[in-house]
Amino acid sequence: MFEYLQTGSSLIEGRWQLMFTTRPGTASPIQRTFVGVETFSVFQEISLRTNDPRVSNIVKFSEAIGELKVEAAASIKDGKRILFQFDKAAFSFKFLPFKFPYPVPFRLLGDEAKGWLDTTYLSPSGNLRISRGNKGTTFVLQKKTEPRQTLLSAISTGTQVEQAINEFISSNQSTAEEERELLEGEWQMLWSSQMETDSWIENAGNGLMGKQIVKKNGQMKFEVDILLGFKFSMTGTYA
Repeated sequence: MFEYLQTGSSLIEGRWQLMFTTRPGTASPIQRTFVGVETFSVFQEISLRTNDPRVSNIVKFSEAIGELKVEAAASIKDGKRILFQFDKAAFSFKFLPFKFPYPVPFRLLGDEAKGWLDTTYLSPSGNLRISRGNKGTTFVLQKKTEPRQTLLSAISTGTQVEQAINEFISSNQSTAEEERELLEGEWQMLWSSQMETDSWIENAGNGLMGKQIVKKNGQMKFEVDILLGFKFSMTGTYA
């Protein structure tokens, strides 16, 4: 017997990567789209704590090609079971600026477009989940944490921040010329690390959480509110 867990836990929210699944012959055509692929990465996104709760299944072909995303309206039954009904789907290709609709008439499928999902195990850390579907399929999933979320979590807890920064930078490698225009604007500093230097100004500013203002012409200003309306600022340029 399985002890089904409360689905309302915030730990179930997020993006999960499918690691293993069983494939009963009774799987619906939509389910077979996801449980029958081995050469691609398969993900499940769960968002229940919103005004529009949804469950999405995603087949990612590759970083260079794109993905297929099938979305479903979702609700929670008795606090334990996720009920869902697929209602839209589309292909997203990296080389095209628009999406291709997935040719499935969800409204005509009736019950074939509906299903439910029970969580039979959720690790205390919220990183591993075992779920069972209405067709008898068992799924083993691992939470896929995006580098951005990992970085923000590390900053909020104050642990392994520099490691999270390095991972975030590695996952977003691009030329400075391509990204320069995206830097413009006002940025609030969340965390900083600085080694002791010969500059008393830099040493005095270390640890102060100010903001950076980046302008289109390459000018950059660092500004900190010190006390009683007094501000400390430095200006410079970036290359």
